[in-house]
Amino acid sequence: MIAAGLVAVSLCGGADEPAVPTANPPAVKEEKTAPPPPPAPSAQEPAAKPSGGFTAPRPERIAEIAALLEPQAAGIGRPITDRAAWDRLAKMPEAQDVLSAAALIAAAPPPELPDELYLEFSRTGNRANYQKPYLERLDRLSALLRAECLLDQGKFLGAIEREILAICSERSWVMPAHDPKLENFKGANLYVDLGSSARAWLLATAQWWLQDRLKPETAQRLRAEVNRRVLDPYLKMLRSGKPAGGFWWVTCTNNWNAACNANVMSAALALVESPAQRAEFLAGMEMSNPYFISGFADDGYCTEGMGYWNYGFGHYMFLGETVWAATDGRLNLYQDPKLKRIAAFARDIQIQKGVVPAFADCDVNATADPFILAMIQRRFPETLANPAKISGVLKSSAQMLGLFGFGEQPGSESMPVATPGLGLRNWFDAAGVLIVRLGPGREPPFGAAFKGGHNAEHHNHNDLGSLVVVHDGHSYLLDPGSEVYTRRTFSPQRYESKVLNSYGHPVPVVAGKLQQPGRQAQAKILRSSFADGADRLVLDLSSAYDVPDLRKLVRRFEFDRTRSAITVEDQVEFAQPQSFGTALITLDRVLRRDDHTFVIYDSKASVVADVTVEGGEWEYAEEIIDNPGAKSPTRMGFNLKAPVSAANVRFTLRPAPLAADIPGVYVAPDIGPDFQPQLGQAVQVEAEDVSRQDGGQIQVCDKPGASGKAFKLWDNPGHLLEWTFELPKAGRCAFQVRCCQDSPAPVLRQVRIDGAPLGGPDAELAFPRTGGWSTDRDDWRNVWLALQGKAVTMDLVAGPHTLTFINESGGGLNLDWIRIVPVAP
Repeated sequence: MIAAGLVAVSLCGGADEPAVPTANPPAVKEEKTAPPPPPAPSAQEPAAKPSGGFTAPRPERIAEIAALLEPQAAGIGRPITDRAAWDRLAKMPEAQDVLSAAALIAAAPPPELPDELYLEFSRTGNRANYQKPYLERLDRLSALLRAECLLDQGKFLGAIEREILAICSERSWVMPAHDPKLENFKGANLYVDLGSSARAWLLATAQWWLQDRLKPETAQRLRAEVNRRVLDPYLKMLRSGKPAGGFWWVTCTNNWNAACNANVMSAALALVESPAQRAEFLAGMEMSNPYFISGFADDGYCTEGMGYWNYGFGHYMFLGETVWAATDGRLNLYQDPKLKRIAAFARDIQIQKGVVPAFADCDVNATADPFILAMIQRRFPETLANPAKISGVLKSSAQMLGLFGFGEQPGSESMPVATPGLGLRNWFDAAGVLIVRLGPGREPPFGAAFKGGHNAEHHNHNDLGSLVVVHDGHSYLLDPGSEVYTRRTFSPQRYESKVLNSYGHPVPVVAGKLQQPGRQAQAKILRSSFADGADRLVLDLSSAYDVPDLRKLVRRFEFDRTRSAITVEDQVEFAQPQSFGTALITLDRVLRRDDHTFVIYDSKASVVADVTVEGGEWEYAEEIIDNPGAKSPTRMGFNLKAPVSAANVRFTLRPAPLAADIPGVYVAPDIGPDFQPQLGQAVQVEAEDVSRQDGGQIQVCDKPGASGKAFKLWDNPGHLLEWTFELPKAGRCAFQVRCCQDSPAPVLRQVRIDGAPLGGPDAELAFPRTGGWSTDRDDWRNVWLALQGKAVTMDLVAGPHTLTFINESGGGLNLDWIRIVPVAP
């Protein structure tokens, strides 16, 4: 969802960077989410500039566009005076949630943005500490604005004016990471970035929606600050015809172009009174848009990754819809035929439904935003695999509310009669990226992504030859995606990061060297063949490594649908012996079955990797790649023990069900002759009756289907919970809990009875994924504590006992009750 909005989803990059939703999330935890750290642009070679360049717009073109505009300025959505429109929204189920949230915001002052917080990035490179309150101010104003328009009682006007004046009083609207010389902070040179343009858009929309409800002095201050900080500097640049310095984004080819243009144009259309001057802004936009479109490969591939496709192309679609509304469709930004291929990227990049490779600076869980798909459905419905479905419009961003809250809703009736769905493959031939799938109806689903390309792409990682393997909706082997951005991320030290350089990717290390950045490092396609039975791709990776003795480095991918198997093979040759190794990358657990078989698994399923090495003896080295602020991936290293003249390393990868003996996997015990629990004699302890806890704080709450109360937020590694119980009769006992959780990773707990470990000294007891957290439905499941499919039991004496659970994995687990159950001899 774009709830924090196209406005705020990634307002963070470097001096010439874009923005993106961030890195890998930690273990799944219920109802405790933090917004992803904002995003940024790249160290990349620019695409060829569109013909014509960028100049001051022609007066004739300005006049032509002015003739398409209405005499009065207008934004998207409807003003508060249109009570029919807003009263209809006020009847929506989520309206009360919007009003309740706004009441809480109104009761608290806006977060502080002191100078020292702004300057922290200059001193330490930390951008998150400033960004959090900076973005929160936008969210607060947006929420208050929607609430006041729903009620139209003046209840939130005071708080809205307070928030507007706080934003207007900020020393700089430009983000610290985009103000390296502190020109904006000092007021020496005002230019436009992602953050300042987003503020301009929201303030202009506040003026348009509220009309004369704002005090005249507040409305005057709002207009003056938007003009001073954004619109006037843009016009000055535009009339000079020279988009230099802080306006580099006007002719850049990444997401900054679309995001800044969308915000600036939307603010101008809503606030600038003169049609001729509004037209002047749009004339500049017309010259800038082709640069953004040229940043995509001719096949529509987005080298910035899905997160930036959401942000960049999402803003382009928002811009297109805003201009369409302002000109009644007479100025159409959707005429470039390449846009249809860019729109189709969201469909074609999916390995399985909702699962995409995290190539470049992309979150490993990124997926296409439904609101962007809804915009695409209006203009390019044939590019969607399924009809777009959106919900919660009133609680989404102000942009999406403006587009979808007051008129045309995306509906399946706008889809073609037959949608193409996901086929056997998608081959992005210009980008060198192959997506392969078993095909419709094949169970369990299995697929992969293989990457060629070059090492000077937008938001580049040095990752030629990277791969992602997906089984039943989960990426067991993957590209690790983005790191959490710091000043280093977009600096000459970018590739010191093991997440961004090739060491943290599933690619070779050659003669001790990693891949080099730059356009010269390019995966040359030697062969490709595609058939129903198997797809094959062969890449020459030798140019990625600055190794004079390297004669040959070829990586071969094969996806065999007849066997549901993937083969990845590296063939290397040297002029004289050199070291060689390669790797697989995962965020899941790894079990080495034998010398050449590895199981990569979570709580649901697994992928088995069989390793064959020719040319010398090899060794396995497992390493955690540190990724501060995100989940750290595991590097599975496969290295030749001694230098070689030639070698072949081959992985055969297959999907597999979970075996009962895999550590951390829950297998329910069978009730029968060997296990006869006497539930009628059980002692039940309510989970909320905790006698002691350490290392965290659970939250006792009501849950659908719970026996009395339950608890949640048992998330922290090491968080200990303890209960006491009285056993009326001595004997052997088993243990049953009523629990729920929805973590894909194994959820583990150590359990002790009177200090003695249940199941053995090092036993970690797993808990199954139940499909939810019992937030708005009953997801509880009665679970026997078990190891390898057998219930764990303990002989207990009659009398008082202490029961202790310790969170080992860091995964969340909700509990309703615990039962101590006598077992028949």
